[in-house]
Amino acid sequence: LENGRFKNSLSNLRTSKELNKIENIDIATNLVELDVVSGIKEIMDIFEVSKDVLFYKVSRIRILDGEALEYETTYFDRRLVRFLDKKIAENSTYDYLEKKLHLKISHSRRDIKFRYATEDEKKYMDLKDFNLVVVIESHTYLSNGTLFQYGVNLYRPDKFVFSTVAKR
Repeated sequence: LENGRFKNSLSNLRTSKELNKIENIDIATNLVELDVVSGIKEIMDIFEVSKDVLFYKVSRIRILDGEALEYETTYFDRRLVRFLDKKIAENSTYDYLEKKLHLKISHSRRDIKFRYATEDEKKYMDLKDFNLVVVIESHTYLSNGTLFQYGVNLYRPDKFVFSTVAKR
């Protein structure tokens, strides 16, 4: 925690549970939605699949220092992630994927954007006087290059610092 901001490296794929251990930050996860969905054009285009492919849609709020500062919506390809439930989604999805399903998570491509918050996002996040959110859109791949997860994480802009290392 630096000047009231949480530091988050863009170079690592770390879960909130891992950050709790490593950074000693108390992060609580509240599940908002866990549904099986299909036929969503944007998701079909991202995964390059037909409308009959099923996805888990998981929406969660992360609470840090008593405030809902992160809102996440993630889609998992059900052909690879065959089962998810409330307990897994609230605990550690990646722990389940790696230890129970033995998926080899390799890397994520991330895009950072800024935009106005929607009314739904304002309902779930403690945005205070902010009407903008930091958006990190992630495409996450297995070691064989298969896209298995697409997610959008929203953050309150005054509470996070995102860093990476650039090499020449």
